[in-house]
Amino acid sequence: MQQAADLQLISFLRQTNPETAKVNPVALEEYSCKRGDVKFYLLLSRQHRNMRVLDYRIGNYQLKRAAFDHLAKEKGLRKIFTLVEKQDSNSWRTVGFSRESVVPAYFRTADAYVMSRVYDESGEPLTGGLSKVAVAHEVPEPRRARKPKGLKLTLTTDHDRLAKLVAKTHQTPFYTPFGKGVTCPDVGVQASVDRKRFWIVAEINDSFGHAKIDLLSPLELRRDVYACVFALGRLFEYLADQDVAGAFTFVSVEDELANEVFATADFRHTGQLTRHVVLDDGEPRDLHTWHYRLRPRNM
Repeated sequence: MQQAADLQLISFLRQTNPETAKVNPVALEEYSCKRGDVKFYLLLSRQHRNMRVLDYRIGNYQLKRAAFDHLAKEKGLRKIFTLVEKQDSNSWRTVGFSRESVVPAYFRTADAYVMSRVYDESGEPLTGGLSKVAVAHEVPEPRRARKPKGLKLTLTTDHDRLAKLVAKTHQTPFYTPFGKGVTCPDVGVQASVDRKRFWIVAEINDSFGHAKIDLLSPLELRRDVYACVFALGRLFEYLADQDVAGAFTFVSVEDELANEVFATADFRHTGQLTRHVVLDDGEPRDLHTWHYRLRPRNM
């Protein structure tokens, strides 16, 4: 009976952006479901084998979880996650989701709890959940940034240029869009030092007044870290003019220099996402969560 209900719910799923998903290799596949008092959107990343749930109605958590588990097996997912307000987090916890990190003021006046559920290679939910596989990783200390000699910063909002940039998946292995209906960043800053170029981009959510930040370029030296810190400063100026109040990012726990960028830029570490992305070798990777509070100019 339960399986029949799961399949009936899944039958109402509709993919809303099949053409975009085909054109852009890192685009999220969007699915929507409206059935009775169940209404949610799903953002699926085939690249990273994860799925984000945008859930707009409370209740029927058991039914939703069963449907998500079915999709995880069908699509070969390793992770399903959602961002919810604190008062809704316990309901997700009762159906096997675990809290991993917090994004302060994600909903303008309320924090978001990242609630997640992980799966094994065959798509079965892990017994014991995240607590069974989570490993604590060290967080780097901030440093004093020194402006590199000859540093040049260039800001762009050119959609085509940014779309081409993030489509180079071999250069941006951890990048994935975040918001519904968005397939590339809204703004980017390029930091140039000698012959090196580094890109930091942001995807803006006007409704909630926040931005997701992504560092797209690999770093090799501490000078690279400092160049990116100053690029973030330029990006913050633009975001403040757009009335963005908070910025957050997810960074591979293995990338010490990338994490140093955000620690040095005064981001606050707010948690860790376990087995959240998958790279070419097929192995899932953990991510640190970082948050920065801005002061919008018009608020």
